[in-house]
Amino acid sequence: MLQEICNAFKKFELDEASISKTLSKLDMNFKVKSSNLVTINKVLQIHFKYQYSYYDPLIIASALQNECSILYSEELHHN
Repeated sequence: MLQEICNAFKKFELDEASISKTLSKLDMNFKVKSSNLVTINKVLQIHFKYQYSYYDPLIIASALQNECSILYSEELHHN
């Protein structure tokens, strides 16, 4: 998700132009998917079941909806 990548760049204190350029390159080279109502409903299910904050379930739901076989995250633990 581009939002998560943007947040990661902020941690490294990169300037706006560098972040924007990198996001554009990612958009050109990968399929970038948007969230929809199906995604948000899955987010809510995960949120209430596991008591995660909103953004972690958003990552998980997006990965599930787009049939990702691997999910990398600094916040979540294996399995």
